[in-house]
Amino acid sequence: MSLQYCASPGPLGGGPKDEDPPVFLGSDPVKYSRNTRPRKIQLQFDEFLVLKDLQQNLIISPPLNEDPDIKLKGKKVVIKNDKDLILAENTTYTYYFGDAICDLHEDNPIENFEYVFSTGPSLDSLSLRGKILQSEYLTPEESVYVCLYKKGMNDTIPFDSLPYFVRPYYVSRTNEMGEYKLNNLRLDDYLMFAIKDVNSNYYFDMPNEEVSFLDSLIFPQDVFDYI
Repeated sequence: MSLQYCASPGPLGGGPKDEDPPVFLGSDPVKYSRNTRPRKIQLQFDEFLVLKDLQQNLIISPPLNEDPDIKLKGKKVVIKNDKDLILAENTTYTYYFGDAICDLHEDNPIENFEYVFSTGPSLDSLSLRGKILQSEYLTPEESVYVCLYKKGMNDTIPFDSLPYFVRPYYVSRTNEMGEYKLNNLRLDDYLMFAIKDVNSNYYFDMPNEEVSFLDSLIFPQDVFDYI
């Protein structure tokens, strides 16, 4: 018995590479829900996922008193909030994932994905954006936390000592170009600090950390070039 081959040997073709990120299909509670205090949030996508560098990417603003437990379940991201979680009244919360949510096989990220809900009857929708530059050479500063403090958050602490003792009311982080954006802000006036936060706890509390600030109040409709 003999075997005959009629095909030329060579690598199998797998078609074009998948370069599309996962598609967000919906959530429970629905994104931008109002009058809600969810203990569990489920984000549904159209394919299996991986979470890349979640600790470095995830920012929750305003910061929570307890970190949520975030896991994958099939094509879902499941967020479970601690039973001791305290959510403020009439406040819009933003879970900003950055580029952490990727498809399983090609690591295509959903860029700048965020989930938003409000504990009150309305959603805050104002924003601030700007750029943080290194003061001496005016080069972009990456991975710097931009922190907003509401005027009068703590009248017993001097203005320039706030980052030592008080967690910010809103927080964002700069990208590789030094750019930041704070979304879903309440109409108010704020004090702004920029912190090179080594231990990522939103405080200026390490000897190798750096801090800068604006010496005047800012408003959500303002745009700043740098601090």
